Amino acid sequence: MEQLKGSPGSIPFIDPGSSVPLHVQLERQIRRLIALGAWGAGAAVPSVRRLASRLGINPNTTARVYRRLESDGVLTSVPGGGTFVAETRPEDLNGDALRHLHPGVRHLVRDGIRLRLRKEEVLAALDWEWDFQEKSGAKEGEENE
Repeated sequence: MEQLKGSPGSIPFIDPGSSVPLHVQLERQIRRLIALGAWGAGAAVPSVRRLASRLGINPNTTARVYRRLESDGVLTSVPGGGTFVAETRPEDLNGDALRHLHPGVRHLVRDGIRLRLRKEEVLAALDWEWDFQEKSGAKEGEENE
């Protein structure tokens, strides 16, 4: 089984000052890392305690997220052996919807780099906009300005 690398892009980003609950942020970030291939199929994910320690959050929060992702088929656990990215990913982690987003994501990243923003700042802006759109009731085919 593949082991995750310790690069900054492979560790979820959590914003403790966000109004979004930590468990929601963590779940979104893990799903994003898997969808983008940073956490590949079969890769061992950090232990609950290790990830909680690196993020400065309660291990119970991390365990809760891992359990939910496991029940959704995103992660698998081996008793006494650790937790791994599922070999077959659910459809919501890949496919046409994600490919449709890729050009917009590419532009967002290029603009962030051009403006000399840190990756964390761009991710925080994206997270804020996501929450704003959800609260505003964004629907398919609509744009909330």
